Amino acid sequence: MIIEYQEGCYNGEVNEKGEPHGYGTFFYTDGWYYEGEWQNGYEHGFGKMVWADDEYYEGYFANGERNGLGKMRYPTGLIEEGEWNDGFIDEKTKKMSRVDGTIIEPKKKKK
Repeated sequence: MIIEYQEGCYNGEVNEKGEPHGYGTFFYTDGWYYEGEWQNGYEHGFGKMVWADDEYYEGYFANGERNGLGKMRYPTGLIEEGEWNDGFIDEKTKKMSRVDGTIIEPKKKKK
């Protein structure tokens, strides 16, 4: 089902209320999109959010926020992977790398 909204267009499965639910894609008017699982109108489950500058997050969402294992790739080529909670990465699980696979070691704090 295709649904037009002020902020964009949704194409996918819906629930009995007509909200995105199941699998679908939302194309936002400012050039970014989310493709993946939905629950009662929110990104929920596995999906990929791609911004207009090619930055993207691929991983798990809960109630519209990045939650669970995921990977953020920045236009600079840096990749940030780990466990996400309410849209923010857990610093204890964060791993940084480059698109070529080079691991970026965290800087050690000076004593």
